[in-house]
Amino acid sequence: MIIDLNWNKEFAKEREGTVLHDNGNHKVYKCPAGYLTAGWGHNLDAHGVLNATAEEWLRQDLAAAQREVSKNVDAWDKLNAPRKSVLIDMVFNMGWPTLSKFKKFLAALDNEDYEKAAIEMEDSKWFKQVGIRAEMLQSIMLSGEYP
Repeated sequence: MIIDLNWNKEFAKEREGTVLHDNGNHKVYKCPAGYLTAGWGHNLDAHGVLNATAEEWLRQDLAAAQREVSKNVDAWDKLNAPRKSVLIDMVFNMGWPTLSKFKKFLAALDNEDYEKAAIEMEDSKWFKQVGIRAEMLQSIMLSGEYP
């Protein structure tokens, strides 16, 4: 016998707890039993996240980072694909509000001075925190080529 799970889905959505951000997206929360939970009762502690779900989250987050950086970085149209990828990764990693404070870095991009931009990347707390990731991005910024 095949059971149509639509009833269960709607029943759960009506009765399971969920916590939403102001924008309507789901927050991770602790259920009454103390487990990290997301959506409508999905126990993250017990089940984690499906790889396909994590891939989709990554795709959405990278697309959002690209939208953010392309609308906020004046030099965007002057950059080649590898340098754009550096900015996308930086925004994905730290968010636009933090990257927007890299004033000398952004000015160097405006001037197409990629050596100075790479130096300015290194002159940050972020560079020290992410280590090899930042070094790889710095190398791409310098060369304008993917490794």
